[in-house]
Amino acid sequence: MQKNIFLSLFMFFIVTTTTPICASNKFFSKKIVIVGLIGTATIIMVGKLLYEAYFDYFWPDNDMITYSNQLFKKATTQLEQHKTCHENDAQLSDWDLKERIGGNYLASYPFLYYHTQLSQALYELNTAINDVKKSVTRIRYKINCLKKTTSPDHESTLKTCIALEIEGSRLQQHLQKTIALLTTLKNRIAMFPEYDHDYYSFQKEQEKEEKEKKCLYTQQEEKQYNKTEKKTSQPHDHDAFDRVEQQIIQFNLDYY
Repeated sequence: MQKNIFLSLFMFFIVTTTTPICASNKFFSKKIVIVGLIGTATIIMVGKLLYEAYFDYFWPDNDMITYSNQLFKKATTQLEQHKTCHENDAQLSDWDLKERIGGNYLASYPFLYYHTQLSQALYELNTAINDVKKSVTRIRYKINCLKKTTSPDHESTLKTCIALEIEGSRLQQHLQKTIALLTTLKNRIAMFPEYDHDYYSFQKEQEKEEKEKKCLYTQQEEKQYNKTEKKTSQPHDHDAFDRVEQQIIQFNLDYY
């Protein structure tokens, strides 16, 4: 995934840096620029497909097994962490849940803060279950390939892959249950009047801060404008004073 993002940014950089040059050149037309953009998008899509195909069909066995073990351990840690934090809350009544959130969270907007925590937890768990699903699919493909071979060297690898496939399937089921649990809890919080109060209060506070920033920025601009005006007006005042002084001197000379 990181390689795909890097490739996309790299190709975007090439396009954005070369497009102005092409546009200014008489030999380049708009059609050529459009064709170049389409070609760039095609290259990115083909690169992504080749990248995915490598890990789906040509990934070495040991690398895939190592990656799957690390992925399942990370997903299990996230699952246990979020399950421990929120499983008991999901079993509380609305009244008890409100007391727990209001008493345990010292933030200015406890219900909004708790709702944000659930959103972050669901994002992490959904990302984890997608990675686990993809890994299980690759493991199953690898198992089918290993079953077709009769080499005795692949027996240990086949057993390891079967064990990983079972572990990944169970982990996927636990993740689905936890995601459903947290989703229900999040929807309950969103229905509380206290959550609405926190949400609109936070929104008003953000609007107030934005207005204060704009006012401060406007005042700074006015001060800077006044400074520049004074600097530009001072030489003119000085010149006017010199002209009046010279006129007085000339008048005295003419008089005498």
